[in-house]
Amino acid sequence: MLKARETTMREIAPLLGIASCALLGLQAFLGQAVGGGLFGDALLGPDSYARGARVLDLLQGGGWFEPALDRVVPGGVEQHWSRAMDLLIAMGTLLFWPFSIDLQSAIVGWSTVLPPVLHVALLWAAVWAVSPVFDRQRLLYLTLILVAQIYIAPQFAPGRIDWHSLVLITSVVTLGFLLRLLSRDGERVGAAIGLGAVFAAGIWISPETMLTLAPTVGVIGLAWCLHTRRMGARDGLTLSGVALAGLVALHLLDHGTLWSVPTVDRISGLYLGLFAAHFGFWMLARLTERHVSRGGVPLARLAIAGVCALTVVLGLYEAFPALASGRINEVDDLYHDLRVAHIQELDGVFSFSHLLSRGVLETLTGALPKLSLFLLALPLLAWRLLAARGLGAWLWGWLALCFAILLRDDFVPNRMLAIFALLSAYPVAEALGKLLDELDRRAVVSAVRRAMAGNVPAGGAGWESLMSPQWRRSTVVATLLVAILFALPFAGRPFAADTGPHRYRLPEMNETLVGKVERPARPAGCGHDRVIDLLPAGSRTVMTYADLGPQILFRTEHKVLSIPTHRPQPGFAASHLAMSAERAEAARDILTDLGVDLVLICDSPGVRAFFALDDRSSVGSRLLAGADLPGFGQVALPRWARQAGLALVRVEKARASGGRDGF
Repeated sequence: MLKARETTMREIAPLLGIASCALLGLQAFLGQAVGGGLFGDALLGPDSYARGARVLDLLQGGGWFEPALDRVVPGGVEQHWSRAMDLLIAMGTLLFWPFSIDLQSAIVGWSTVLPPVLHVALLWAAVWAVSPVFDRQRLLYLTLILVAQIYIAPQFAPGRIDWHSLVLITSVVTLGFLLRLLSRDGERVGAAIGLGAVFAAGIWISPETMLTLAPTVGVIGLAWCLHTRRMGARDGLTLSGVALAGLVALHLLDHGTLWSVPTVDRISGLYLGLFAAHFGFWMLARLTERHVSRGGVPLARLAIAGVCALTVVLGLYEAFPALASGRINEVDDLYHDLRVAHIQELDGVFSFSHLLSRGVLETLTGALPKLSLFLLALPLLAWRLLAARGLGAWLWGWLALCFAILLRDDFVPNRMLAIFALLSAYPVAEALGKLLDELDRRAVVSAVRRAMAGNVPAGGAGWESLMSPQWRRSTVVATLLVAILFALPFAGRPFAADTGPHRYRLPEMNETLVGKVERPARPAGCGHDRVIDLLPAGSRTVMTYADLGPQILFRTEHKVLSIPTHRPQPGFAASHLAMSAERAEAARDILTDLGVDLVLICDSPGVRAFFALDDRSSVGSRLLAGADLPGFGQVALPRWARQAGLALVRVEKARASGGRDGF
């Protein structure tokens, strides 16, 4: 709904304050139910531990430009994770350090507080973004829907320090600056500078922000091409100039040089080229406005934009041939088969190919709980896209482009549920507001007609409209609709572990929410929360499953052979080769060449293939069974560890004389 004036944040601050308290309460519940305590001593998942290990190295004197974890042998492994999140964690950790036992405890403490705070920031940013378009009633429903979206909440769970939270915030901040840039009454220069800064910061946070930055580039380009007076080339030149300058500065901060090898998953020369091309387009647009009949007709502008877009595409494929071959950021086949295949957050919620193999009914029934809000938002978005005028039309057009990019692949993965839920909230809130506008209008008309007929005093028409059955019915309808939107997602499993057995999980969210809050049973194998306690003190090299690597790096001084990352890791392949070998001597030779002192074996779903536990003749299977093999020595473990499917084995080092010795 377009309004005569923008709703100020001061007007809706009380509402957002109440909603913020509700979000913090929800996150407190998640901290108790998922992590076993809001102020526990654990991070949530291996990615959080890997980031914690990087921040730990940084605070202990590691170089800011050094992206590798040196204690991953051989040769270290490079991380592509967000430096923006690293900076947030490091700054907050320094505040917690004086009140903590050690640096690790300070990181855990701040990582418990930071995600819920970012969740509140997302709520405020999402409401601020559309305040030029939505009235207070629609902002109310938007707030209720966002608080109710249980698929957004896990991204901000206490202990989960991941860049996805910043990606969600960047998406709605981008939308907010875009609407203010296209608003005829807004301060365009300030909006252009803000949007350019968000462009640069978004790529620095994570290139995943391109999912919403690319539609933004398309919308502002279309606004200029159509000569709508909402977008001038001067504004575009300011935006693209700020974005390019910011990206260059952040690239220098990350790499220390002006150019880097082009990669898709982190700030690199690829994005410098894209932003330079964007700046070049707006320079050409500015020259067009000044020298070609005040910019020419829309057809001429569209021709200029088309030529520029074609030039950029051809230039990218010429400069970066790897784009055409699809070999940028190639994932090792062995790593893909043994680990990536078991990451649930990469599983498809909905696949178009399933429509043919499973059938329409089965596919939609399985996807409905998780995509309920999105499936409801699609027809509502199409309706508003056709009916809206003015600034609202650009909002719905931007959302349509975002959904088109998000649905570009054959399937919708679990990891995209949060952004689907976030963007779907806008058309649903608009539809709720439109419905209640109509019910309210009918109630007022009915009350006025009765007053004019003499059935009630004219002065009581306002009160009559407020207390009329129609108004009460509209209030009940709104409450029920929001309740349904809140309840539908719980038919799914929003807190299923997204990387296999190493995550805490809530197997049945319905039982947990409806009944009493219970911590799930302690998982066995790699997921056991005391598995790291089995390792001795000191600094040794440990071979184990990749998902345990980050926790070992964070909590101990040991070295590991692999961590969860798609980049090539020789230690991951060598570990699997040693565990799947049939001869103990061959396995020992592989491990001793890498300097391995200890082997930690765990029996968990999704991990058995890595240790070759299904092959009874493999070294991994026999070591887990407690066999004494040449070159290996079993370490005595407590009873609970054996019951949990754990085994700790030392690798005996060969003496120069040919004998063997322990480590």
